[in-house]
Amino acid sequence: MKKAMVLVVASCLVLVEAKAQSVVSANHVTAANPLQEMWVQGGYGQGDQFIMIRGEKVSGTVFLFPQWLPGTISLKDGRVFNNYKLKFDAYNQVLNFLSGTDSLEVVDEIKEFVLVDAGKETKFTNASEFARTKKTVFYETLIDDTKGALLKSYKKIVKTGGIQVFGGTNPKYLDLTAEYAYYDKAAKKILPISADANRMRSTLNLNSDEAQRLNLEKYDFSREADVLSFFSVYFGSTK
Repeated sequence: MKKAMVLVVASCLVLVEAKAQSVVSANHVTAANPLQEMWVQGGYGQGDQFIMIRGEKVSGTVFLFPQWLPGTISLKDGRVFNNYKLKFDAYNQVLNFLSGTDSLEVVDEIKEFVLVDAGKETKFTNASEFARTKKTVFYETLIDDTKGALLKSYKKIVKTGGIQVFGGTNPKYLDLTAEYAYYDKAAKKILPISADANRMRSTLNLNSDEAQRLNLEKYDFSREADVLSFFSVYFGSTK
């Protein structure tokens, strides 16, 4: 059960350095159905799980991964918390940790966190580490190069269209979307990656010869495989 009030947690955070207290609070979105979260390939949501968002019943889950995963949290102030069970709320862009049976939100500013699943580590970095941002967004780094980095952000959004659930059809559900960005290290800017090749050429400041040499037109930037393939070539060409 999630707590409905802000808590000051000291004793439950065994690894808090220098006896500093860490403030945590409940999620913005609370569960409306206690059924166990299950993985559904392609949507990360399911028809037998519901949550309440702005007073409306919505099918699905706010979390990127439905299960608790071991991980590490690094805060802006330098404190590091190891060996915690974590869930990333992709709807609110907040991180939860498990304390006993309570799911608590980390409200201290996060620098980065790492989730471990089947031995694979996935690191998420606060966008504020790259550039000034108006809102909190966590990026996974897909490729890191001396010139720049290829970033990926995940977001859960509410959609209308109806999916089959136990007892009928629920008109609203949570869907997972992903966006890609290029971080220009020299300019210290996060630039969105467009599916349009001409806009990509402008984003990367490529002249006609460079775009032709990189075969820019052959890539479909709406597909992750093509995005990864292009930037592998792009970063390799700048060495």
